[in-house]
Amino acid sequence: MQLFQIKHRINGSILFELECGSLKLAVEGAVESGAYLGGANLGDANLGGANLGDADLRGANLRDIKVSWSSHFLLSEILWRVAKTQSQHMLAAFVGRKTDWCWDDWVRFRHKDKKWAIGVLAKLARADDSNVPGMVRSAMKA
Repeated sequence: MQLFQIKHRINGSILFELECGSLKLAVEGAVESGAYLGGANLGDANLGGANLGDADLRGANLRDIKVSWSSHFLLSEILWRVAKTQSQHMLAAFVGRKTDWCWDDWVRFRHKDKKWAIGVLAKLARADDSNVPGMVRSAMKA
């Protein structure tokens, strides 16, 4: 077991700490306890499969996180937070609700803001992540 500290990305103050097996478990513990993680430095964290459903991550540094590409909730929330139009918000919500869909279903899906959504997700994709869906990986190269 190791002591993991989640610090504020600007002032370095400790927002939460927990002795556990990984940073992912510490983040989940913080969320479960209701800790405020706004402004947290979570850069380079592997949060794949983490339950962040009630997390308040406003202002958090999520650069270089490893995205869980099968989490409809996470992908929906990412899109929702950057959506600017009603159509984009509707697509973001749809992503979160269609939990029975896989990436092959999304390839066939037509929506006027699909390219926007894939572009948003491509900005979070890491080249070393072998789980990045093909349509997102293609947008990384564009």
